[in-house]
Amino acid sequence: DAFDSIVLLITSFTQKLRPLRPEPYQVLVSELHRRVLLEYVRPLLQVRLVCTSAKMRARVAARLGDEARQLRELFGRL
Repeated sequence: DAFDSIVLLITSFTQKLRPLRPEPYQVLVSELHRRVLLEYVRPLLQVRLVCTSAKMRARVAARLGDEARQLRELFGRL
């Protein structure tokens, strides 16, 4: 899925930046975190999600929760 490929790409990118000194590395990771969240949240806020059933709502909520957990873990490791 597209989200998983984005997480893998970010992980690969940050591994290449690891040799940097801690301060520039942290600045880049902070900016990356900000940009990823903006690009992730912006479409969610711009489009009205219409769930026609409780089952669909539960699926969407579970997926958003899972993606949020993955982002939290990813940036927690960095």
